[in-house]
Amino acid sequence: MDAFITVLKHNEQNPSVWHPRHPPVVWTHLPFAILLAGTYLAFADGTVGQQGYFLVTIGLYLSSAAYHTWRPDWLIRFADQTLISWYIIVTPLPFVYHNPAAVTYIVVAMAASAANKWYAWERNYTDGSLVFFSLGAVSTLLVFLVGLPTADVSCLSAAGVAVQLSIVCFVGKLLIYHFQKLRLIPGYWEAPESGHFVLAIGVTIYTAVVLVNPV
Repeated sequence: MDAFITVLKHNEQNPSVWHPRHPPVVWTHLPFAILLAGTYLAFADGTVGQQGYFLVTIGLYLSSAAYHTWRPDWLIRFADQTLISWYIIVTPLPFVYHNPAAVTYIVVAMAASAANKWYAWERNYTDGSLVFFSLGAVSTLLVFLVGLPTADVSCLSAAGVAVQLSIVCFVGKLLIYHFQKLRLIPGYWEAPESGHFVLAIGVTIYTAVVLVNPV
């Protein structure tokens, strides 16, 4: 039991592959990335929108695993923060990739967010949270105003309600990220675990909607 508890303990001072900074995050992210890849191969229709969505989502979980394994240097932080913003941006993609205006926005927003993270224009967590929230607001509008109508899905249908639940989870992750709350077990289950647990629920729900409603 003591050995199991030791394995789960955060290792902020001397992290390594075998003793990562946040073990529960790393040991769930890597299998989840593999599960996402298998799910795509087994169930996706392979549309351009689905391809882009799954590629970014898998990349997000791989970069996040690296971020929570080692002390994040500049490159790891850049990759992690960029892929977070890219995931937010591409959530509408499976439903709007036929729309030239929406695709143009997505491509430009991805390039701008990468430049933003590369040059570190954000001064603090507050700026980063505002950027993520703003991108999420635009993605939400695209999903509800363009995406769901394209998929012939209403906001009150099962799929529409599922999208709303996933958005609640994404906002919950953002709040935990911003305020660094939900430290349920200090040293073992803190903001990283709480935030990514909520995020995983949202990603799972939204991914199911993407798979069940190809356009």
